[in-house]
Amino acid sequence: MVKIFKRLNGSINAEVLKMVDPPSIADKVRKWIWPKDDIEPTFGMELIKSSLSATFTRETAQFFVNSAQSSALRLFMRKKQLMCPDEYFWLTLAGNPKSVKMPSNFDAARLLKDVERRREIEKLKGGSPSQQSIPYYISRYQRWIEKFNVIISSKPCAGKYIRFSCVFGVRDVSHLLQRPELVAHKFYITFQPAAFFCLNRKIKERALHGHSEFNDEPYGNLPGPRITRSSKRDPPAGRSTRSGKN
Repeated sequence: MVKIFKRLNGSINAEVLKMVDPPSIADKVRKWIWPKDDIEPTFGMELIKSSLSATFTRETAQFFVNSAQSSALRLFMRKKQLMCPDEYFWLTLAGNPKSVKMPSNFDAARLLKDVERRREIEKLKGGSPSQQSIPYYISRYQRWIEKFNVIISSKPCAGKYIRFSCVFGVRDVSHLLQRPELVAHKFYITFQPAAFFCLNRKIKERALHGHSEFNDEPYGNLPGPRITRSSKRDPPAGRSTRSGKN
């Protein structure tokens, strides 16, 4: 993981998702408010959908905890009672560079367009994003299923589904050991616990004895590291890169 974090170059790794229509069951039964495009928090931020899991630096974490913008966003979410508010927090702050100035921020809307474009290209080629060696979002690996047992992901699940999400079993271990993500979600101690303990043991062996086949270079080519490298090359506005005496 240390090698991977170095390759990430201080960037934020988070999933960018499209804003979708509210699910009728949750909307009627739980009475939660589903975000709309016309709802705008303080500081001119636009709500951006993401996932709970994200990877970022300590400096970025300090901003999430202590900044006036993050406090305003938390207050906004409490007042609006947003459905799954934790899935909007990271990227609403980090993905609005024109409204929020923070470490390693980026244009989330632009990234989403790029991700969707690449997915369309893969479809035309006859492949799928899951066949890529390193997906752009590596903070969490998860297998989802829709209502009525409609599979919405090509990721395999040899365990069972609970709340539309795969609980990995022992037959998933060999596949999980090949995944490039940092975290696999989810395991239950009450369901085939050997899956967790076997995976945990193998990861410890890799950490202690090394993993000769591991190649960390592709992690440096993810969108986040490319953005941070580009921003470090570009001088601040109004500042010249020329040196020398007058």
